[in-house]
Amino acid sequence: MNKDTPQQLLLGFQLDESATLENFQAAAADLQLMQYLRERVILGQEPLTFFWGKSGVGKTHLLQALCHELTCVAGTSIYLPLSHAEQIVPDMLQGLEHLDLVCLDDINGIAGQADWEQALFGFYNQARTEGGRLVITAEKPPAELAIRLPDLHSRLQSGAVYQLHELSDSEKADLLLHRARLLGVELPKSVVDYVLQRHDRRVSALVRLLQKLDKLSLEQKRPITIPLVKQLMNW
Repeated sequence: MNKDTPQQLLLGFQLDESATLENFQAAAADLQLMQYLRERVILGQEPLTFFWGKSGVGKTHLLQALCHELTCVAGTSIYLPLSHAEQIVPDMLQGLEHLDLVCLDDINGIAGQADWEQALFGFYNQARTEGGRLVITAEKPPAELAIRLPDLHSRLQSGAVYQLHELSDSEKADLLLHRARLLGVELPKSVVDYVLQRHDRRVSALVRLLQKLDKLSLEQKRPITIPLVKQLMNW
């Protein structure tokens, strides 16, 4: 069932139904962050949370998972990818301060844009007054962002700040095996090892590869093997 809010559908950024906290493979260093998100963001009233990490570590997954979790507890939320700023305008933030949770993905996408920075600063103040929660992600910690508006730069550093770490190779292998089980797919460890040696090792890329392998396996009625991986990737 589609759980997207009317606002989410109106803005055209549909949530990934598979993005949940339960199927997020957290690095050992991120267990504290996961506990914080459950206790202080979903069930609590933490006004501002900022977590950062390199591309592909799962920031988008976590933000969309938070939106799904809010829906499950009868909360209201919205997810906005600021890396798609060409598709949205700052005025779209108006009225969102009444939601329980607003997730803004990749603030790098609007850094240095005066209209966006002013709108975001004003929105933050309104959301805080309304008791809403704001979660923001970026590839760098807030202190290193190229934000030109001093007040906004200061606000972004005032909340809880966490780094989202990259998984180790063994954790990435566990992730692929776990996702395969969720899909009902038999994924040999030899295939996992082969993929980790040859493929883009970002988590997002690995998950997409598994989805493509599952689709190709069903289409050709073949098990997932190294030859199937080679066929898919033209290796």
